[in-house]
Amino acid sequence: MPTETLEALLAPVFRGEQALEPVFDPEADPTAPPERRAEGYAVLVEIAETVDGYRVTWQERRWGVRSIAQATQQSQRLDDRLQEALAAIERLNERKQGKKILDAEGVNTAAQAILQQQRVVGLVNLHLETTTESVHRRAYRGRPADTLIKQHSTITAPNRPGNLGGCLV
Repeated sequence: MPTETLEALLAPVFRGEQALEPVFDPEADPTAPPERRAEGYAVLVEIAETVDGYRVTWQERRWGVRSIAQATQQSQRLDDRLQEALAAIERLNERKQGKKILDAEGVNTAAQAILQQQRVVGLVNLHLETTTESVHRRAYRGRPADTLIKQHSTITAPNRPGNLGGCLV
């Protein structure tokens, strides 16, 4: 199915105009309560074809169905990728021996690369803060006194994965 057609069929659901109907598991045990397996909706589509020289038209009912188990699994994978991305972004701020200290542009570029690698671009808000510190150095031997300006950039992701509000389930 072309992407445009699929988006057109799903648009009423995302706007809240189309209610989803529950799909239950066939009852193997009549005493047990029915188990909801999926939810979806039906759309009537007018089809027309020429058969043996005659024009034939009919209506087909097409179902758009979303599996509850698959949606839960996808939501869990997304949460895992978000956790990994947030942890990697926090590691950008760590100071370690031999680790390169990045400027503001370098930190932002590295964070964007992490978001792209984890496929969570647009789901995480980044906050970049750069502090500037002036350090006065005293004169020593042949070196005159001067002021050294140090900049330190830190990046944080204030939102947590729980803030998505269960968008997939």
